Amino acid sequence: MDENAVTALLLEATDEVAERGFDPADDLRRGRTARRRRRNAATAAALLGTAAAVAVAFLLSAQLAGRPEATEVPAGGPQIVTTTATSSASATSASSTMAPTTSTGTIPAAPTTTADLFGLPAGAEQFNRLLFGVAQDHMDPDHTRLEWSVGFTGSGADATKEWGQKFGWQIPGERGQAMVYPGVGNIPAANRLPCGRYDPQVSRKCTTTVLPNGQKAEVVDSATHREVHWNRPDGTYVFVIVDAVFRNNTTVATKAPLPTLAQLKDFVTDPRLVLPPA
Repeated sequence: MDENAVTALLLEATDEVAERGFDPADDLRRGRTARRRRRNAATAAALLGTAAAVAVAFLLSAQLAGRPEATEVPAGGPQIVTTTATSSASATSASSTMAPTTSTGTIPAAPTTTADLFGLPAGAEQFNRLLFGVAQDHMDPDHTRLEWSVGFTGSGADATKEWGQKFGWQIPGERGQAMVYPGVGNIPAANRLPCGRYDPQVSRKCTTTVLPNGQKAEVVDSATHREVHWNRPDGTYVFVIVDAVFRNNTTVATKAPLPTLAQLKDFVTDPRLVLPPA
């Protein structure tokens, strides 16, 4: 295309624009209309986004509100105990605290003070160590099953009391855990739980047996639950209760065999099991 042709096209375009004319008001109106459309589209998008977010939040909150809180069973090994322990003493006089079990066969260093975060009576920590050591001697001489725990299961801090503790019993690393609960007391028989009534929801039949020292004791003997209760001639008593499930910690039974009835009989007759003075 030569220069004259290009010039002619430019003149023709200029003439067309001139014929149409330019209306500033009309141009401003079109601009405002376009801007309103953009604003309306943006507002609608924002409202839709907000509505969607509210709907999602509502659905999530409704779903969470209807879902029970998680209650996980410990996956393995000892765990922190939050359930109040049961004492052999009567419900009106019993008080107890429970705490975590630790690794098998080990006892942490003794506390520097008699009172700790569990509110143990003075001397209770030392007595728990005695119970654990005697239980190890008779039931777990290889230190592979019995697990130490801090806390207190019993009642009383003066002359009349029952002191004991629940220890764990399990194969290291297994999910299940059994309970070994020894105790010593001098509470009158009318004010404490008798043999077979440790679990208030289950009444077990007890029988009479003869201990290695010739004294009579009441016992429960099954593959998943054993008890030995000996009322000593001096008015005090010793008991030990073992159960395949440590219900303060888990709902799964241990796979380890429980201590035998003979071992429990030897335990209750150990002369070291003497209550500390008031």
